[in-house]
Amino acid sequence: MSALASTPPPPPGPDLSRLRIDRDAPPPALRRALARNLGLAAGALIVLAGVFSVVRRGGAVPVQVVTATATTAGGRGAACATSVTANGYVIARTRAAVSAKLPGRLADLRVSEGSFVRRGEVIARLENTDYRAQVQAASAAQSTARATLMETEADRDELARQARPPRSILASFVAESALIAAAGGVIGGLMALPINGIVTSTTNWASFSEIAFAFRVSPLLLLAGLIFAVAMGVVGGFFPAWRAARLPVVQAMR
Repeated sequence: MSALASTPPPPPGPDLSRLRIDRDAPPPALRRALARNLGLAAGALIVLAGVFSVVRRGGAVPVQVVTATATTAGGRGAACATSVTANGYVIARTRAAVSAKLPGRLADLRVSEGSFVRRGEVIARLENTDYRAQVQAASAAQSTARATLMETEADRDELARQARPPRSILASFVAESALIAAAGGVIGGLMALPINGIVTSTTNWASFSEIAFAFRVSPLLLLAGLIFAVAMGVVGGFFPAWRAARLPVVQAMR
């Protein structure tokens, strides 16, 4: 009896009927790009949330809480009144920014937070050392300018006197002497008025006669005296003026 050699069965082949193309699933490159974008968006949201929390914490207004205690006031024959206890905080309705027109260092601050101020009240003072130095420098410059102006005016007057012709110098000197003489004549006439009308006499013992003298000051006599005084002033001042007109200006002024 011959035994038949047993051969193993052939392996099963791949089942191609189960292969399918999933058209709804995105490709791998698109999935990677989508995951990267989602990660970036989540990181940006975390950073924005941190910044917002820091800003909100720094700008928050400090809250001051005051607790009120309920009290009961009353007595015999009086109704009792009960107050209400509540917690709250006060926020300023408006804020005023105070600043100086000139820059500088603050030397004195007379108010603080919560102080009550009135209109026109000084709340702060700046250091004025630099401004005082500038004022003193300006005052010194002004004094120097005034001295320079006075010196310039003196030089101008000197040049004007040097530029005058000899005739004008002669005329000015003669006019000055005539004016002084006229003033002397007027003063002499006024001094002669108190003796107007005085009568005096003397006795001649040889003939036993009396001679009387009467002083009379008439307007014509006063006018003649004034004219004579002016004439004497002109004559007396002409020769010194003529001599001064011929001299140099500096030597004549000496």
